[in-house]
Amino acid sequence: MVRVNLICPCPICEDDTRCQTWVHTRCGGRLTLDNNAIVRCERGDLEEYIFRLKFYCHLMRDGKHKGGRENLSLQGLLNCLAILGKWQNPPANFIVEVTNAIMAHQDEFDY
Repeated sequence: MVRVNLICPCPICEDDTRCQTWVHTRCGGRLTLDNNAIVRCERGDLEEYIFRLKFYCHLMRDGKHKGGRENLSLQGLLNCLAILGKWQNPPANFIVEVTNAIMAHQDEFDY
């Protein structure tokens, strides 16, 4: 199992390219992503597929979001993965495996 820190742009802001370390809003623990597209909190109280999570973005203060936590868009998530792969240089197949896991569940996204 390969796991990397979830450091990427906001997966909701499809045009955002500013990277940030994502943390669990309940406890502040850093989030990690594995090659099966599962996000885990370093403090242990979160384990869920990335496409089933809702995200809270710092840009909400800038008026780019509707407010509260939001569902991911498929395009935003794939953009996030591409940049994560560039910044963190995970093992060769990591991004492909995560993308395949996400695409297998693409019907769960709200376009």
